[in-house]
Amino acid sequence: MLFFHQGGLVIMDHLTDNHFCSLLAARCGALVFSLDYRLCPENTFPAPIEDAKALWEHVQACNNDYGVDPTRVALAGNSAGGLISSTLALILRDEGSRQPKALCLASPWVTTNDESQPSLSSCRFIVGKPNGDAGNVLQLAVILQDQQSAGLVAFDALTRYSSGNV
Repeated sequence: MLFFHQGGLVIMDHLTDNHFCSLLAARCGALVFSLDYRLCPENTFPAPIEDAKALWEHVQACNNDYGVDPTRVALAGNSAGGLISSTLALILRDEGSRQPKALCLASPWVTTNDESQPSLSSCRFIVGKPNGDAGNVLQLAVILQDQQSAGLVAFDALTRYSSGNV
């Protein structure tokens, strides 16, 4: 599983969600890579997306070194990390590359609106209503290519983490 941390693409690092990644690894029985991607504004966007793609390509190319089945690599992220995960999945799809086995997105920065949205107006709305109307409630999406139990375990781990029952 490739995990991308929260922090609005501008703060925090790969250690921010260390406990969360440890929980995912234990509950899913998976190796979790947590990326310390380049932050903005010190680095021009889309540097975080490029770093995520480089990690994907590295894990795919060096899967034997890690004992990883390249067809079973999932993408996961919290908040801005959800944006990175979902964007990477779309890039891989558009390139005709291997797709992630699953996406596990916690409070992702994504929209289902297919209209063009200038970033300033989008950011103004997000800042005005963090996490939409849900307040501090964890919003979670788990998207699977099939109904593998690993995805259900990931969902269980995330819901247990968000409720404090870990």
